[in-house]
Amino acid sequence: PRPLSPSAPSCGPSTPRNPMMPAARVEERSNGAEPHADTEAPEAPQIPRYNVPEDLRILNELEPAVWFASYGPEGSRFIWANNNAWKVWGKKSLEDFVNTDITTGRSEAVVKAHQELYSKIQVNKGVIKERRTMYPGGKATTFDLVFSPVEVSILQAQEPRKEELVVCVYARVVDMEGENEANRSHEMLRHSPTIAMLFKTSGELLGANVSARDYYVDQDGKGLQGFVHNRPICLDDVFSTCIWESDAEGAASLEKAKALRPGDSSFSFECRKKVQSRKIDSTEALVPVWHVIQVIATRDPSSGQAAILINEQDISQLAHLK
Repeated sequence: PRPLSPSAPSCGPSTPRNPMMPAARVEERSNGAEPHADTEAPEAPQIPRYNVPEDLRILNELEPAVWFASYGPEGSRFIWANNNAWKVWGKKSLEDFVNTDITTGRSEAVVKAHQELYSKIQVNKGVIKERRTMYPGGKATTFDLVFSPVEVSILQAQEPRKEELVVCVYARVVDMEGENEANRSHEMLRHSPTIAMLFKTSGELLGANVSARDYYVDQDGKGLQGFVHNRPICLDDVFSTCIWESDAEGAASLEKAKALRPGDSSFSFECRKKVQSRKIDSTEALVPVWHVIQVIATRDPSSGQAAILINEQDISQLAHLK
């Protein structure tokens, strides 16, 4: 049998994000810097304006918690909240929520956090997105948060309406039970001896477990088996490292894999890999390396786009016994 051409496979863009590195926490921060002199000044952000409470009652229909607050130098205070917000905070009513003292007894860390919110949002009109653990009612609760600036006209009893630029907080409670389940699934896959990799249909790598990295790429990027040199793994590597009856057979199998879409039937095949023979038992016998490779159509859980899952297992000992 002739091997598939050893030329470097096409892996899409030459500098994709390294999927082996953990994703950074989702966060956007506007620093309010002046535009460069040689660039056109950006348009001033359009800040929404609301009458409080008249314009905000519709927000009571939302599942996520939404509240308005000010974090100015004179002290931090709540201004308004939808029903789910004051319930999340363990309050009995909107009035109870608004009257909560969030200035007295603040720790130094909380003071700094409030100062940052004031500077970034109320002064520089930026937007911050982050995951944060807060303690409403003394109970640790993890939120995905968006802090953004809004202008409000606050209705006050027997006084003129108060015009103010404040912070709108959009908060979705994170399902930690679901997160824990996802973490367990990730850890099981991470420690599995099965090579597992997820690819775009174009062949670019989306993710790989430890076994995949150990097999295809070593720590210095040269490739443990001499396969991959100073670039991410791609789907072509799975097929180009197999020994085929002909180049055409290998190319056809690769195209079949790339053409799979969610709902299509998976397929699998056994192949001898282009690596040195290895020892399989205490007899020190050397045998050719054989793998069974399963190709499954699925979706990227992050983007929802079609993706290709590769499960690859070493069956050298079984092949030797046959």
